[in-house]
Amino acid sequence: MKRRIKNLVKRKFPRIVQFLHEVVCTLNGWRFADLKNHIEASVQNHLAGSSERILLIQLSLAQLERLGRAEKPALAVITPLPPETTGLSNFSIESFKNPSYPIDLYSNFKNSVDYFSLEQIASCSAPIHHFSIDVLFAAQARRGYFAKIYQIGNSNHIAPIMQCIAADARSNSLIPRLVEIHDPCLLNLNRLHWGPTFIPKLKQIYGIKTESELPSIEGGDYRPLVSNGIYGIKSLFLDVPVDAFIVHSNAAKAIIQRDWPELDANKIHVLFHPVFPTARAEGQSRKKHIRLGTFGIPAASKQTGLIVQAFQQLARTNTDIELLVAGFGASSFFSNHESADQLIVVDSPND
Repeated sequence: MKRRIKNLVKRKFPRIVQFLHEVVCTLNGWRFADLKNHIEASVQNHLAGSSERILLIQLSLAQLERLGRAEKPALAVITPLPPETTGLSNFSIESFKNPSYPIDLYSNFKNSVDYFSLEQIASCSAPIHHFSIDVLFAAQARRGYFAKIYQIGNSNHIAPIMQCIAADARSNSLIPRLVEIHDPCLLNLNRLHWGPTFIPKLKQIYGIKTESELPSIEGGDYRPLVSNGIYGIKSLFLDVPVDAFIVHSNAAKAIIQRDWPELDANKIHVLFHPVFPTARAEGQSRKKHIRLGTFGIPAASKQTGLIVQAFQQLARTNTDIELLVAGFGASSFFSNHESADQLIVVDSPND
């Protein structure tokens, strides 16, 4: 009778049975050892010649083995980190400097120098650690996460994180999966993730029928898509179970809803950026009381020039406004720009 009940439970509730099996194996300790051995074997078989990546995996596995299970439920954050020169990588560091619970940062480090450059964070009193993105799935059995947050944008270095999200979806993990979107236009990330199937995927997901709506993969001109309300969120996450999306403005939420009308609006949460300490450069006016802003690396794809032109027209009749342009390379982009009195350029994310 007992065996029949056990078999019935296995058939009716396979995921619960697998979860209980993972819990028991994790508590006994040998499952992590199996995962560790599997990863090390994979490293030798598939990463021959990539000595830096092998070293990063070995360092991360040794760190996991030393730490063991977190005393409190921990949060896994999969994100780009410095020295990547984007606002998102800097945001990650600033956001998680002083957590009240354990946080493990996973990133696609290029070499051991980048990995050890974050020791200043790992050595602080806060319970925060960082690992190579390659050991995330082994760590899940070791650390005991209450949630995983994937932080994404539209830059090239987000591609490994998107690959990790897709692999996580295939694993049927029971850990809640959250996706924090810093740039709601993800068409470049789509191009990187889908590769040669990029255009067919867009046609399939969005029902595109006319060639005039399609971008040139080589040129990366996505304006025809954007003008038709296509931003690439639905094409990335339609088949990926996500418990919640986090964005940082109501405008970003509206973009996601336009791109993916069928998505439950209750799954999209607006969390405004924390306000970092700021410094005002000498000579900047303090009497302006209306400040507009554009953020990110200034480029034609962001239509930064168009924003500045629109601001200049507005400034002709409104002298109490100023435009803040913040992003890497901003100083170079605006080195020959006029109307310096009302244009504030911030080149470093730490300014």
